[in-house]
Amino acid sequence: MDRYLRCLFPTARLFLLWGMLLLVVACAPIELAPISESASTPALEKPAAPVSSPVPALTSAPALAVLDPVTRGIPPERASPLPAEETANPLKETSMVTTMVTSTEALERWSQSSPVSPVSPVSPTTTAETPAPTVEPVEPAGPLPPDAPMAYVNHGGNLRTAPRVAPDSLMGQVCPGDLVALLENQPDWYYIQVVQTMADCVSQRVGAGTEGWISSNLVTPTAPGPEGYPNLPGGLVSAIVREVLNGHTMEVAVSGVVKRVNLIGINAPLPAQPDQSGECFGAEAMVGLKELLNAPFVLLETDETQGELDRQGQLLAYVWLPDGRMVNYEMVARGYAYGETFNLPYTYQEVFDQVEREAREQQRGLWSPETCRGERQNPAQEQEPDSTPLDPSPMAEDSMPAEPTLPPPPAPMPPPQTPQRDFDRNGDGEVTCEDFTTCDEAFDALDGGYTHLDYDHDGIPCKELCGN
Repeated sequence: MDRYLRCLFPTARLFLLWGMLLLVVACAPIELAPISESASTPALEKPAAPVSSPVPALTSAPALAVLDPVTRGIPPERASPLPAEETANPLKETSMVTTMVTSTEALERWSQSSPVSPVSPVSPTTTAETPAPTVEPVEPAGPLPPDAPMAYVNHGGNLRTAPRVAPDSLMGQVCPGDLVALLENQPDWYYIQVVQTMADCVSQRVGAGTEGWISSNLVTPTAPGPEGYPNLPGGLVSAIVREVLNGHTMEVAVSGVVKRVNLIGINAPLPAQPDQSGECFGAEAMVGLKELLNAPFVLLETDETQGELDRQGQLLAYVWLPDGRMVNYEMVARGYAYGETFNLPYTYQEVFDQVEREAREQQRGLWSPETCRGERQNPAQEQEPDSTPLDPSPMAEDSMPAEPTLPPPPAPMPPPQTPQRDFDRNGDGEVTCEDFTTCDEAFDALDGGYTHLDYDHDGIPCKELCGN
């Protein structure tokens, strides 16, 4: 019996220590980390824990386990490696380690060691968001050279610190409609200064005054206008042209909202419609406006003297192109439209009046004598008066198919002629057949104008003398 008790006591003590070990593991989970990672075996996402006491370096096999906490306090001769397929399950790792410990002394040393200080685990569903890149603030540049050419950004793109495409050269972005000054030119690159910004297209856009390098295919240089040409103002609204309706009206999209725009200060002839004929040069004016608006976007300028909308609810605006040209001005200068004041005088009225005089003097467009001579009615549509004289004869009217055909009226009797001789032979004051003794005398009287002697109008007078 004593031998049996002596054999049972170490076994009970071993089970007691196992229970203590499991209690420690359950109450204070130990950070388990694999010794090495490979491309074929991804690392487990486990809670990080700061090391609170030095951990000896893991030696080469044979080792008790692949975990640093296990190898602490375990003699190398009693260690053996864990199978690689067991490292994917932390609970199974702990189970394998405890079953491989055969020395009570080693188990005690392992259970009493605390190589790590556990921390609260991170939820596996929580993912750390990558913060958006921030744009380093750039100090505003100095004043622009007076002769610096200007350009508009057609497409959004990157502004860089050097003329090369590299992550370390990125400063931020420019947006469509930004007005920039071209300070230097290299093959495929411009060194620019942002003069005026339009609506933000991205959060990393740069502000006015920023200088840097930009790809040359992102900008359209502003063409210098002639003397007296209007200057493009700042603070305008960008829009996308959707449709041209006639020579002075179009549809645009402003921030996705469709609006109809009527060009201030001009009036172009109207093209033909299905239910009405067009005015002279109306089709040409509509084509000319379409050609001018061949741009990725336009800029809209309103005029406080004219109000925002006309009586039809259309937006009243001057329309600018990215290269600095004004569409209203160009339509008048090219002879596609008249300069016209609809209400009060507008801002560019003197400029439009001057350019209209030049177009008229040089006979451009609708001012040409070969087109409209400045008139709205098309010369080809003007009705020439009919020079053919009307037929005064009644037959022309009688011959109309809608009227019945009537016989002509009888010719009127000729007025009686004044007799040249006196045929009143018996002196009764009348010339009758009783005044004649022969047929020849009766014919002489008939020829002398006494037509009543031929009472039946057969040309033979006095039947009793001249016979039947």
